[in-house]
Amino acid sequence: MPRPLRPLLAGLLPLLAACTAAPVGLDQVLESELDELRWHWGDLHAHSAWSFDGCENPELDCIHDAAGPASAFFERAEAVGLDFAALTDHAEPDLYRYAADELHPTGATLDIWQGQQLSVVQAEGGPVLPLLGYEWTANHNAGNTDGPGTHRTVLLGADRACPAYRVAGRSLPPDGHLPEVGERAFLQEDRPILPSPYSLWQALDEAILAPGCEPLRWLSFAHHPAYLNPQQTDWSDPENAPHREQLVEIHSEHGSSECFDPEAEGCDFALNHEQGYAPRGSVQAALDRGFQLGFVGGTDSHDSHPGSVEDGPSRVAQWSDEAPYELIQQFAPGGLTGVFAPEPLDRERLFEALSARRTLASSGPRLELHAWAVGRNGDRYLPGELIPRWNMPVGLVLVLGELDPRGEHRWEDFEEVVIERIASGGRIVSFGSGEAFGDSWEPQPDESWTYLRVRLLRGEASTGYPSLLGEERIWLSPWFTDAPSGCSAAPAGPPILWPLLVLLLAQRAKRTRATASQASASSAGPIQAQRPG
Repeated sequence: MPRPLRPLLAGLLPLLAACTAAPVGLDQVLESELDELRWHWGDLHAHSAWSFDGCENPELDCIHDAAGPASAFFERAEAVGLDFAALTDHAEPDLYRYAADELHPTGATLDIWQGQQLSVVQAEGGPVLPLLGYEWTANHNAGNTDGPGTHRTVLLGADRACPAYRVAGRSLPPDGHLPEVGERAFLQEDRPILPSPYSLWQALDEAILAPGCEPLRWLSFAHHPAYLNPQQTDWSDPENAPHREQLVEIHSEHGSSECFDPEAEGCDFALNHEQGYAPRGSVQAALDRGFQLGFVGGTDSHDSHPGSVEDGPSRVAQWSDEAPYELIQQFAPGGLTGVFAPEPLDRERLFEALSARRTLASSGPRLELHAWAVGRNGDRYLPGELIPRWNMPVGLVLVLGELDPRGEHRWEDFEEVVIERIASGGRIVSFGSGEAFGDSWEPQPDESWTYLRVRLLRGEASTGYPSLLGEERIWLSPWFTDAPSGCSAAPAGPPILWPLLVLLLAQRAKRTRATASQASASSAGPIQAQRPG
């Protein structure tokens, strides 16, 4: 928990106690979490030259660094201040063959999975928690019909894993995959091809039965789900249902996959129409189908630079059709994942927080914040949690704190902060400006989720990347509720006094500004949630 928020939360405790019926132990819970939890920042999806579309050195035909693919991956994660980073190269090829080039006097053939594990093992004990993973792909198109079509990121809870934990979703050509750029080849050995998420999860469950395999934790999530190229995840296809998953990637270098209706208000952010936006693959479409998924962001960078949201999109090992002598550049700078977890961070604590959906996704800024919901009986819920309908309505609170203590953004970069509450169907149901937000959620019978979205607006003199429309965004994982049961047995106290709560937030939540004029501009503080229209 960021230290600057401690005085604010301490001041809120008496008010919360007065506005609820039976806040048993609420002050102890909050005080305990102040000491134990804080936001950790990382990249859960990034590639190196171990991937056939990886491009570590664009100026040298995408060849890898002299010490080997991904040799500098975690050093670069440290350079941008990440707490954790995942090396998630493609799972389908097994061998990497390269010829002699400017950085290597001789060529060689390398085992990809051994190379990935070596990179993770060598980074153990450093300032960045290294994660071992891969991208599993099941393409479905005219040339390849061996899967329903989806991409998943798989993360493993150890620094090494036997080959049974590395699952292929599609077949490569018999002579391997030959990238368009560089003298390289990616070869696939004889192993099972498992082209559906169900078969992927089953193989991960059964990996322990393979000779020499140790039990380890795993999780998976869909990435860039709303883009036809490289492959959407159509949530209406039963084979794509995320029944074993708790997360979804909402933003990456491919663009934003947030909105079901890209024409709706607030849904024009980082939309990559050239790649074919597919509303049925959007995150909101998944939520409306009842899938309870928290939000993560990643770069999906292909240049062995995890967390590189300040240098623009990375390049991939493919030539552009329009400009044959230029490598294809991805669309947006990518994103990061914030995880609310105890210190010190380790794999167990990270996986626990990810599985509990205590996450947010960011287009880049690392914003310290605290968010919670208070039920009518005083129970408190963090983003990502399920709130029983009998405990409705709930009060939602978001308080913003320090911006980018180790990153590149500053409050003076932005002219305005807008906080929006999004509900079923992707509707903006309330909004406010300032560094704190309070609202009440009493879901309709057909509503099952709501989330908060923070928009950091640069104004007309924007220096941001063009695809981000002069703003940055942060998406908090949704709160969920169950289906109506007709039961309202919980003790109900007096209504939560939102005007008084927001007034307290306005008095206490003050940002540090670089100039006196900026400090004066923020003195009006937050406002209570407004309803559109």
